[in-house]
Amino acid sequence: MPGTHRPALVVTLIIAIVSALFAASYSLAIADPKPHGVPIGLVSSTVTAAEFRTMLGEPPATTFQIIAFPTEARALHAIDEQEIYGALVDGGTSSRLYISSASGDSVARLLEGDAPVIEAAIGHPVTVVDKHPLTASDPSGLVLFYVPLVAVIIGFLGAVQTRTNAPKLTLRAELAWDVARSALAAFAIVLTISILLRIMRLPFFPSWGVLALTMLVAGMTYSAFRVLIGARWALLPTWIVFVLISNPASGGRSRRRSSRRSTSSSGGGCRPERLSTPSGTSRTFRTTCMPSRISCSSCGSW
Repeated sequence: MPGTHRPALVVTLIIAIVSALFAASYSLAIADPKPHGVPIGLVSSTVTAAEFRTMLGEPPATTFQIIAFPTEARALHAIDEQEIYGALVDGGTSSRLYISSASGDSVARLLEGDAPVIEAAIGHPVTVVDKHPLTASDPSGLVLFYVPLVAVIIGFLGAVQTRTNAPKLTLRAELAWDVARSALAAFAIVLTISILLRIMRLPFFPSWGVLALTMLVAGMTYSAFRVLIGARWALLPTWIVFVLISNPASGGRSRRRSSRRSTSSSGGGCRPERLSTPSGTSRTFRTTCMPSRISCSSCGSW
């Protein structure tokens, strides 16, 4: 084979392999996400951690870490601080199952789906309360999922383009432009999503800072690989680390919750929704507490 075609063959084979791995990693993460080592709170004097884990129907590939709390207030504080994804508070004659969709929509839907089973096991009604729900404009959490993904991709692609189109920059100048580019691009993202299009109200300065740092880290990771293996192949391991491995490893986004959402007011307060339950069990209601403004602690994805 002529030598001029050999580089094209190598690139073609690598792209084919990476494409298959790319599709497989996202399909496995999105099609049927499974939680691993997920911390769930329990406030009860009668239900043990082992019994609660059994109620959740934990399969071998799924692991819940049940953490006992002395009071409901302490468990709710742990949810607010994103120390746990949810909590069962057993009151003896009625119970509340707290979830947090903004902390992890896949886990929240999994717990919500187990509510009828928990209710049947403990023998009294269980109310599902979404402590930190997703907004009506982003009911599946896709905005919070794709905005950081955009920041990562633009972060290292920006670094590639800067070094390709300005090859005479010194290392100090490259890093300075990485900082400037990350700050400006992150500002543009938050301005567009939160103010211009009003898709989601984000805390402006914290979001700007987090996205800017995300872009900067992605760009500097590419720079590190560029120093280690050269400019020709530096993009490939950067793409593998950030897009092929880390992003699907976060759990991905899966289908929108099947339960019907209330279409009433979008302001603050709590609203109940009836959930379907197996025949023979009492009715279960889901309460969604809608904050008037989403705070940083309720926007994070773990």
